[in-house]
Amino acid sequence: MSVISVTRTDLIPIQTLITVGETVTVSDPTHGLIEVTADTAMGGAIIYQAPSQAKSWSEPSVTSPEAKPTGSTSSDEAAKEASQSLDDGAASRTLTTRPTDEKATSVPTSTSEPTAAPAQDVKYKGLSDGAVAGVAIACIVAGIALGALAVFLLFRRRRRQPQTNFNQVSNGGIEPKNEVMVAVTPSKSDVDLNQFLLDAIPDKQIEGELHALSELLYQHAESHYHRSPVHLDAQTLAQSLVHIGYSPAASGLDAMTVVALCLEPSSRPVGLRHVLSHVIFSSLDFSSGSNMAMLPPVVRDFLSTIPSAESNNGTAPATSLALSKWRSLSTLLLHPTPADRTPLPVPVAEASQQAGSLANELNSFLRFFAPQDAAGSQAQTSHLQDVILECTKLGYILLSQPSDWRFVFSDKQSRRVVVCPGLEKLSHSDGTRYRSPREVVAVVTMPV
Repeated sequence: MSVISVTRTDLIPIQTLITVGETVTVSDPTHGLIEVTADTAMGGAIIYQAPSQAKSWSEPSVTSPEAKPTGSTSSDEAAKEASQSLDDGAASRTLTTRPTDEKATSVPTSTSEPTAAPAQDVKYKGLSDGAVAGVAIACIVAGIALGALAVFLLFRRRRRQPQTNFNQVSNGGIEPKNEVMVAVTPSKSDVDLNQFLLDAIPDKQIEGELHALSELLYQHAESHYHRSPVHLDAQTLAQSLVHIGYSPAASGLDAMTVVALCLEPSSRPVGLRHVLSHVIFSSLDFSSGSNMAMLPPVVRDFLSTIPSAESNNGTAPATSLALSKWRSLSTLLLHPTPADRTPLPVPVAEASQQAGSLANELNSFLRFFAPQDAAGSQAQTSHLQDVILECTKLGYILLSQPSDWRFVFSDKQSRRVVVCPGLEKLSHSDGTRYRSPREVVAVVTMPV
């Protein structure tokens, strides 16, 4: 049997009761155990009448001591009787009270459902201090491990990157002491530019172009110059020949020898072809260092301002490499449609003016062997300009190539006269120089 303890004798908290209308045993601090029948609820509590009222009030508590059986009329007997009456489900319809010193009497009761025991408050506690410390230490250790892993990956990546963009080229053999090889490892920017730079044209195609020009020079010399005797001072003609750009050092023949060939009617076509091919192709040779009259003006002007190779004091390989890169990039920048990846086109208007100027310079020497009538002279000059423009197309092709090229104007193996120059390739596509030039097209020679 349950006993309800209260501290204020006129109120019983509702939550401690089974139901309104039941008779319950109340443990009153003033009167002890008494039986009450609760039939009125107000303000969250059940009101009952006690012999006297306590003035204090605190949160009610519930105790569940078991009533001990006894035959006396003491308060214990009253508690026993009250508990038994509760177990039988009897509850009075009226509110009655008895002092604890009187015997508890039975009252009519009615059946009602028992009220569930009050729920006890549950206090949830968080992690203990030790668990919190363990979690914190684990987080710190994990952070240190992740940081160390990130640093390791960073240094590993840096070690894989190349330390420099310049490497010495190894040719698989013993290098000459006086020869320096220079190469450049392409950077990311070079790789991006390579999609616009011109692919190398096959050597056979370039050889075919030069042979066609050799035939054109032959036709010009045979068709537009007479073979009549010319009576002129050889020394004067020699000076005129040097003045238009002829180089005895490059050709291997001095000017007087060439003049003698031209003055002789039988050898005149050979002498004139030698002069024409030498002067025209020299004006297109990027590596010749001559006047380069038929190259793009911006290229010619820049090359005329840099020091000669002889004055570079040991830096000639680096200078050659730099010029090779500059040439390739310049043709890319000068190209009107670089995405086409074609050789730099010849600007017709500009090149025609250059060809006219070069034809006039050549005629200061050739006019003595050209037709003297106006029509013949005009035809000779016009055809000469056309020949120069056709040769200029090959010059622009070579200027646009990734490799370096140069014309060869002499034949050191024989005493024959060169009537069309040969071609040598000087470097790989990346600008690295060969150990020695590679002949692609041999010179065309004629016997004297």
